[in-house]
Amino acid sequence: ELLDRPVLFLIANIHGRELITPEVAMAFVDYLLQGYGREPDVTWLLDHHRVEVLVSANPDGHVRNEAGVSWAYWRKNANPSYDDCFGTHFGVDLNRNSSYAWGAAGTDPCVETYQGPWAVSETETEAIESLAQEMFADRREADQGAAAPEDVSGLFISLHSYGNLVLWPW
Repeated sequence: ELLDRPVLFLIANIHGRELITPEVAMAFVDYLLQGYGREPDVTWLLDHHRVEVLVSANPDGHVRNEAGVSWAYWRKNANPSYDDCFGTHFGVDLNRNSSYAWGAAGTDPCVETYQGPWAVSETETEAIESLAQEMFADRREADQGAAAPEDVSGLFISLHSYGNLVLWPW
């Protein structure tokens, strides 16, 4: 029954340097757990939806931001396969490595927005996409620019801490 419910999927920390996002995700989980049976909206959400929270989508990139180290402010994962940058900016921007519309970001492995050598080249991206595809059936028309049908339910949130923006999909 749980697998048939509408999904709320929240991922945090896809950029390693966004250190607050795992904390916010954990605070959200705590709010849900503490509010169940006490807060009507929380109880309704948990009784009628599937809630999945990925607290850190980029754990190795997150670790590279520990205080006092020379590489702090690390955005990408820490995949050493792309270490052509003299140890300073290697890795892949996981937010640019997805299969959908891949190829519109950085192609130089040393830039912060390096998209990777091919779509879904990173194990983290592969795991996130597999989980998302299991939760959300693709019901779009053949036209990739078309919106999903109006009866599609569920919500995917990629939590970031930079930019002070809420970005809405088309």
